[in-house]
Amino acid sequence: MPWTSDPVPTLDFTDYVLLAMLLPLLVASGFFSASETVFFGLRTDDRAAIRRRGGIVAVATEALLRDPRRLLVTILLGNMTINTLYMTVTSVLLLRHEGVPLAAAIFGLGTLLIVIVLGEVAPKLAGQTHRVGAAAVIGPPLAVLHRLLVPIGRIVTTFVIEPLQRLLGRSPATVLDSDELEALIDLSARQGVIDRGEETLLREVVSFRTLRVRDIMTPRVSMLSTAVDARPAEVRALIAESGLRRIPVHAGNLDEIVGILPCRSFLLDGPDVDPDSDGMAALCRNPSFVPELASVEQLLARFRAEGSTLAIVVDEFGGTAGLVTIEDVAEELVGEIGTVDEAEFIEPVRLADARWRVGGLMPLHEWKAVFGPSIDDRRVSTVGGLFLARLGRLARPGDEIRLANVRVVAERVESGRVESAIVDLVEDGA
Repeated sequence: MPWTSDPVPTLDFTDYVLLAMLLPLLVASGFFSASETVFFGLRTDDRAAIRRRGGIVAVATEALLRDPRRLLVTILLGNMTINTLYMTVTSVLLLRHEGVPLAAAIFGLGTLLIVIVLGEVAPKLAGQTHRVGAAAVIGPPLAVLHRLLVPIGRIVTTFVIEPLQRLLGRSPATVLDSDELEALIDLSARQGVIDRGEETLLREVVSFRTLRVRDIMTPRVSMLSTAVDARPAEVRALIAESGLRRIPVHAGNLDEIVGILPCRSFLLDGPDVDPDSDGMAALCRNPSFVPELASVEQLLARFRAEGSTLAIVVDEFGGTAGLVTIEDVAEELVGEIGTVDEAEFIEPVRLADARWRVGGLMPLHEWKAVFGPSIDDRRVSTVGGLFLARLGRLARPGDEIRLANVRVVAERVESGRVESAIVDLVEDGA
């Protein structure tokens, strides 16, 4: 009886063998599809979690990710080979039942949908959701296969990839500007690629390109220091009161910094220091100086080059403008990490619809985020510094300065330093 007369495909032993072959091919297709998503989607914390587990999984993961391009070649070769075999078996089934319309639907459209859903989409979704767990399952067998396919991978790289790169040319490295990086962070946050903490940290890193040392330093008026001829008892009292690990040492005034005193060394050797000798200077380390207009990136580069974690900030005239430490950089990234004994920074507090209280130490680079227009004054870096720059003298309670449509009134002043101020948003002409 001809095939066209039978609406239902009749299966024989060969058909069952071919159908049985589709199952392992489908599993293998899902294996390679998930592999690409898992290993190229591992984040730094994922890889750290795998390393903490140790064992063969950690070894396999590090070996696979040592050369990402070779890994990609292995995965693509495997996926292409498996999918080709899958389609070949499907085509044989279709040819064996060529005259049966129902066979075309079952062996053609049906097997295609199955490989798309179960061989591509589902494994990728599972791999993206459970990256670390999937890497533990997929990593060891993929590492073995990766090693076996090394010769083929080298052939493909040598005779296909590299000639194409020479022919077409390498794409130039794209350098993203700050706005593009901000947009990329926004997109990643909306799509759930990064969490809220990671988003905040990345934004702080991007801001490093424009952040200056004076924006994060401890200003001169807040610096704790000691004179080179100070008595040991006075220095010990200062260390006990402040809890500092390093203290700048000056020769008469803050513009003459002669060294940085390691408090631990002083406490061990300090009782024998004679204030009339150069014993204090002998304990000091050479100070590192950095311009106040240097970027935070340049500051970090200097810290790495010199192996230091503290620098004296100088202004354009060579005078001491403040002090900056590696902790200041870290706090700019992750927030306040000081002890509970440290003076708390006064966050802006809304008192009324157009009235705020701010701290005198509020950095000017944060002003724009709260009140809109930025303040372009290269002489100062804090709200308190604005009073000195605009008034030409130390501030007193009730002193007022105007910044466009903003009125700032000194509220609490201690020793000439503005501790807090009231900000009023006024209408133009008021």
